[in-house]
Amino acid sequence: MKLKSFLVVLTAVVMLLPSCNDSFLKEDVEEPYICVDWGSIVLRIFVVDYNWRTNYVANNYNDIVHTTTLTYNGKNYSVKDILNVDSTFSYDGFGVDSTATEQPFFYFGELDGYRDYDDDFVIHFADGTCDSIHFKRVHTSRLEVDDKWTLNGEEYGEPVFYLCRTCQNGELVR
Repeated sequence: MKLKSFLVVLTAVVMLLPSCNDSFLKEDVEEPYICVDWGSIVLRIFVVDYNWRTNYVANNYNDIVHTTTLTYNGKNYSVKDILNVDSTFSYDGFGVDSTATEQPFFYFGELDGYRDYDDDFVIHFADGTCDSIHFKRVHTSRLEVDDKWTLNGEEYGEPVFYLCRTCQNGELVR
């Protein structure tokens, strides 16, 4: 019985093999099938004082967190989530990780890594000041992208931004 089962399976495999598209079996195929999983993009925005203290958001929590907004694609976002971000967290909208004692930060995302972008993100502070982040992404091929980030017109290397502000008695000042 085992021999008959083996022969049936072997016959089926031999019969199906010629029906396969042999282009997948050749190594010199011009357009091989490649699945690319582009990672999501998340902006991280650290608000620091002019002494580059990165725990500035936590020290001035009420003023900065509850009054800072972000504008993207004509929509205004207020801080939606206040949490401790870990590596399994899925970002959604505008929020802050204010429980990180070393480096609390604002975040915005997730942006689809598969898309091309030519968009502005404007962060508005309670003192009337704002900072503008521009993101341009062009897929140059199926496997490569050209990303350009700018902060207030100055080129930036990645979506991690440091914005300087002054605060006295828990309030932003110009």
